[in-house]
Amino acid sequence: MSVTAPVVDDYYTLFDIDAAADADTIRAGLKAARRKWRQMTGSPDKNRARTAEQRMEQIEAAETTLLDESARAAYDRELTAARSAPAAAAPAAPEPVASGWGERAKAYYDAGDVRNAFLAAKKGTDADPAGLLAWFVYVWAATDLKRHEDADFASAELVHRMPGDPVPLEMRAGVLDGMGRYAEAERAFREAVALAPANPYYQGRAAWAMLDQGRVDEAVREAWTLVDRFPDDTFALKVLRAAAEYLRDRKRPTDALALAGSILGRFPGDRDAVLLVVLAVQDIEAAGDIRTAVAEAWRLHDSYPDDERAQRLMRYVIAGLRQRGMAREALAESRRLLAAHPGDEEVRAAFALSRIAEAETRLSPAGPRSHIILNKAQATYYDEAIREIEAMAPQDADVRRALTGMREYHTAQTKTKVQLGLGKIVLAIVAVILLLVGLANIASGGFIWLLFGALLAWAFWGLAFRKQYQLNYKAADPANRTKGLR
Repeated sequence: MSVTAPVVDDYYTLFDIDAAADADTIRAGLKAARRKWRQMTGSPDKNRARTAEQRMEQIEAAETTLLDESARAAYDRELTAARSAPAAAAPAAPEPVASGWGERAKAYYDAGDVRNAFLAAKKGTDADPAGLLAWFVYVWAATDLKRHEDADFASAELVHRMPGDPVPLEMRAGVLDGMGRYAEAERAFREAVALAPANPYYQGRAAWAMLDQGRVDEAVREAWTLVDRFPDDTFALKVLRAAAEYLRDRKRPTDALALAGSILGRFPGDRDAVLLVVLAVQDIEAAGDIRTAVAEAWRLHDSYPDDERAQRLMRYVIAGLRQRGMAREALAESRRLLAAHPGDEEVRAAFALSRIAEAETRLSPAGPRSHIILNKAQATYYDEAIREIEAMAPQDADVRRALTGMREYHTAQTKTKVQLGLGKIVLAIVAVILLLVGLANIASGGFIWLLFGALLAWAFWGLAFRKQYQLNYKAADPANRTKGLR
């Protein structure tokens, strides 16, 4: 009998995701799967730890594949082809050992044939209830297949058949955790801790079960106790990271930030904690506390100036300032960031966008009847911004498009100024001529000429004013001048 090995990992089946699910549903499903399997990566059960590590790698690959539209389409085609391929074309696994059902089930499981491993293990427990290996595979395979009732039964049998051994208790606790029976899982982990107090994994899993029950603060305290007791163990650190994610999920970004900062204080090289700080600061910004977000972003940047995520966070909060109409603050922060990274193209683009937004903000107070003031402001602030940005030779498409719009606006305004200036000269000449004609004929209807001259002057002035108004305030529409900046 041979075992058919899958040609393509079926992420939909592995992580219980509908093949037609949208991106948000996929993201949520993979997040839940990561939370589950990450807990098992430190298991003393080497088979479970190995499987958990494999699942974590598959989750990373699934995120890259399923959350990208084109990559997902290609993957779906490949998966469909793999499913429809003839069974004979699939490579065969090594022949299982024939010395017993337990060994046979283990051979299936190691070859990746979980379904046959489950069937063989079940036969083994029926044929020889005292054979522990079959019970172990029964639990592993039932868990992977999400056959929760079978996993519950098999794990309970293992605990019964191996009294005083913490490994079956840990397996049963994991099964209960996967079923959402978190309080029972915590009790089972506590029993394992009592049997093996020197193993930090069991206590860490108990703290994680507390997280699942919503007792985040208690779990954090227990995790820090573990860090103090077992400074070389990494599982307590995983619990603390998970706690920071739980705090974010529960809309407590400030607490999540404080915890992530504490993790960095204790483990300054922890890149995952840096990411947690970034996410918490983004949550704070999204909640509207932009000033705190800016301050915390700078704190992270100053601690990790060469970390791309810290730089990206700074650009994110600067964009937040611009979106909230705080253009001057955005420009000040952009200047500071540019001084720290003068050669970074994305930092230069962030500065350019902030410089444009600040120039527009300084122009905006000019009212609709203040076109002369607006013209002077434009000459002072707008041209200033154009020169400063062009000096950096930015490559960003949004910046270059905005600069093009600014130049076109400036050219149109200059042209209109010339036309209005010539018009005023013509108006003055016509007005003088009409005035002289009117005065010369004041006694014989010259008054009409004076009135006609006044009406002509008023009409021209109104037309000139409207032309200038339209030119100046058409630019206030981002679609006409600075597309994509607001």
